[in-house]
Amino acid sequence: MTARKTAKEKTAAAKAPPDGNGFSLISSDKLIEIYTAMVKCRMIAQHADALQLGKQGGDLYSAGREAALAGVLVDLLPGDALSLSRGDFAAGFIRGMPLKDVFRCLAATENGGGPARFWMERNNDAHGHVIPPAPSAAAQLNVACGVASAWMLKSEGRITVALCGEDAAPMDAWREALAFAGIHQLPVLFVCHRYVRSAAEEFAAQAVFDELAAHAQARRIPALTVDGNDAVAVYRVACESIGRARLGRGPTLIECRAYVCKNQKETRKAAPKPPEVLDPIRRMETYLLRKGLFNPALKRKIAATFRRELEAAAGISKSQTD
Repeated sequence: MTARKTAKEKTAAAKAPPDGNGFSLISSDKLIEIYTAMVKCRMIAQHADALQLGKQGGDLYSAGREAALAGVLVDLLPGDALSLSRGDFAAGFIRGMPLKDVFRCLAATENGGGPARFWMERNNDAHGHVIPPAPSAAAQLNVACGVASAWMLKSEGRITVALCGEDAAPMDAWREALAFAGIHQLPVLFVCHRYVRSAAEEFAAQAVFDELAAHAQARRIPALTVDGNDAVAVYRVACESIGRARLGRGPTLIECRAYVCKNQKETRKAAPKPPEVLDPIRRMETYLLRKGLFNPALKRKIAATFRRELEAAAGISKSQTD
């Protein structure tokens, strides 16, 4: 019995994808895919910021969110749905939304025009099910649950991911959404992203999540907190949760808590990590470097290729909205 078990373990180890430190449950190709998505997300934000797009409703996107977006969305299938929160257009790109459409929507918002017509046109294309931001966070929860209900009735293994940003829905809305999702075992992931800038904010964030988690656990919904600066940790949690949802085992509530800082003094109070590892992209580069998968030339190659795509897409969108 012992010899047979050892043989199986050796066979499994031999089939595991190698990395620089032995073996990893995440393949090298997948790690590079996650890192590439993170770099592109930041470049979209920086390019849009340089063009002063998407500023009327607040910042388009804050550096530090790349790990949460790439880690959760990189494994979605073409039939899955993504419900965007305000400012999450980089997430739409990861999901399959063309760059020219990302910039068209941002330009429409900046020019004061309603992007509703744009979204109606875009929903007829073949680039995936990207649900536009709802007027409120509470409405977004309702829409996400509605889409997940449709997927469940079709029994095709599709899931819905609802990105919930800093604009938190009222606790009553969360309680209703979690109750509905739990009772019907909906294939939906509620992914909350929260920045923590100080010890006081960390305490407040924990209190809010504890209340959400209590509502979730009352409906037998897993409620998980993950380091929002760690793309690998986010991916592992999301991968398991997506697998549960596809098998009909119901929803999951995930909080990606990302530490940010204005100065080193704040960082020491807020986060148990030195400032140099707070940037999720730099942290991912360090992780890849330890595995022998990263060198500066990789980042330069990704950036050079994608920069041309960005400039072309931004030029097309500007000409269409002028």
